[in-house]
Amino acid sequence: YRPPAGTNTPLQALVLMNDPAFVEAARVLGAQITSATNKDKAIAKVFTHLSGRPPQEEEINILRQVRQHEMDTFSRQPAKADGWLTAGFSKVDPDLDPLEVATDAVLASVIINSDAVITKR
Repeated sequence: YRPPAGTNTPLQALVLMNDPAFVEAARVLGAQITSATNKDKAIAKVFTHLSGRPPQEEEINILRQVRQHEMDTFSRQPAKADGWLTAGFSKVDPDLDPLEVATDAVLASVIINSDAVITKR
């Protein structure tokens, strides 16, 4: 898979991907996707909320691929999800599948780091 291209600087990318506040924000947004019945609509809602525009079909397709890849990764190596589940102060809803929350947190992080969100046109 190939995540959406971004035009941010390396330092900005490091902060957006690793700062506990951004990881926690991604997890909160990811939990919204996890708890939704229709994942595509939830992904589109998060994308629209962050970017100010609805996603294009190609973007949704890429985000679906990212989601599947991350779910496969966390299913094989559940310990990799820990950082996504513990950063920040908020707690993960115990009724949600933690591996799915971690998957959707990564997905939300990809959206946060996308060109559509970083660069306003």
